[in-house]
Amino acid sequence: MECDLYCAIQPEEVLETGQEGSRPPVNVRAVSSLSTVITGWVAENILNEHDIKKRTHLVKFFIKVADRCTKLHNFSTPRSILAALDSSTISRLHQTWLGVPQKNKLQLEALRGLADHGRNYHEYRSKLRNTAPPAVPFLGLYLTDVTFCREGNPSYRESPLVPGKKLLNFNKYHKLARIVQDMQRFQVPYNLKKIPEVQQYLNVAFENSRHHGDLQDLYRRSLLVEPKQPADTPPLSDMRHLFNWATRSQAQQPTSA
Repeated sequence: MECDLYCAIQPEEVLETGQEGSRPPVNVRAVSSLSTVITGWVAENILNEHDIKKRTHLVKFFIKVADRCTKLHNFSTPRSILAALDSSTISRLHQTWLGVPQKNKLQLEALRGLADHGRNYHEYRSKLRNTAPPAVPFLGLYLTDVTFCREGNPSYRESPLVPGKKLLNFNKYHKLARIVQDMQRFQVPYNLKKIPEVQQYLNVAFENSRHHGDLQDLYRRSLLVEPKQPADTPPLSDMRHLFNWATRSQAQQPTSA
């Protein structure tokens, strides 16, 4: 399902994201919206379970799902799941996490390593370079790379031979093209059998999740399943920043008339 959305993204959407007067990036928004919904859906599923053993089982289940997605070269869904698990809303559930086996905690650490932004996402970029399509990369990084390249490099350069004459900065546009070509390299459908019943269930679940509570409501529900401990931290903006690539790219778009 996520691959279908990723394959529909047009090069212009990535290149023009955030630029004034650009067309609405419909497919980019669809991917970012699904990412955000998955994060909320995972958190809600865990918080809806009041039995601590079943809640621990759900945490283990989502870690295993994220790990399996990574093995299928889907790097987008694991980030959505990790966003929920590492939020203060879920990470504060100390009693729940006590029951998670070491094996699953090691899987979680591996997922965090791939999501680590150290050295400009060095581990993730290395993994992606050695990945053959089909795959579902993390779209937010492509959008960030395009923005940095576009805003960090001038569109024109002074001519070395004719003073005052401006020449097109070909190097800038070559770099932009390389970023988009790398994104397009993975736009290959998976050879997976679709299960309509599962997809229908997920579509209904995701749609319901779009209309549920906000961050404060999730935190309130988190306090209900496990009362507050001295070490707890308030839900400042931890879940909001997890997909700021999505909200930022949408916020930069001009409002449609």
